[in-house]
Amino acid sequence: MSHSAIYPPDVTKNITKKLQEHFDDNLHSVLLYGSSLLYKNYWDLDLMILLKEKKHPKKDLVFLKKIFKNHKGAVLDLQLFYLKEVENPDLFSLDAHGAFFSSILAKANVLFGENPFVLHAPSSQIITVSLINRIQRYIFQARQEYLGIVRHNKDRNPKYHQKHLLRTIFDLMLLFEPCKDADEAEVLFYIRYPNAFSTQQKTLIETSKGDISDFIEMYEIVYDIALEISKTKFSEQS
Repeated sequence: MSHSAIYPPDVTKNITKKLQEHFDDNLHSVLLYGSSLLYKNYWDLDLMILLKEKKHPKKDLVFLKKIFKNHKGAVLDLQLFYLKEVENPDLFSLDAHGAFFSSILAKANVLFGENPFVLHAPSSQIITVSLINRIQRYIFQARQEYLGIVRHNKDRNPKYHQKHLLRTIFDLMLLFEPCKDADEAEVLFYIRYPNAFSTQQKTLIETSKGDISDFIEMYEIVYDIALEISKTKFSEQS
């Protein structure tokens, strides 16, 4: 169940104030990003806390842990980074998102300080690699599941394969142009590749019914397209 958009103003202001009081001059910036900036209904609040220097990393985490525990009203996703960790955009990656995520962070809402992701962007080649790696992650996991190899995953969404297939399509379309979300990416995908999926496969995506045996061929189709695109992109960049 998603939370109403009444949370961001009060919760984020309160957290930012506490961060300023605690970290003082060592606080570089506080950024709000993710679904709360796009939708009236969202699941969590994504906050990135950037500190100038790594003086007491364990103490920094202890304080953020208190922040996390004391805000029960909104689901918080807190990310702690130090400025030196984001200075080279070709090396930075948030979770398993890859370098392309820097472009999303560049559009973050600055609650305090400055947004370092506005000033520097990863190279086009690094962005391509990061997106292909994300697509590979979904495809390789799908192959293992088809073989019956169970992976420990916290995601218990019954629409798991619909969601993950649309994520691979989202990453695929990001190789061409920025997309707002997976819905927009799906529309663009069908415009570029109207015959990639059969009518039956498109119905499966829309209804989200089906298991890995129904979705595996679609995963592979997206991956093949991604590999062809990457060949073209690398030849253009060389």
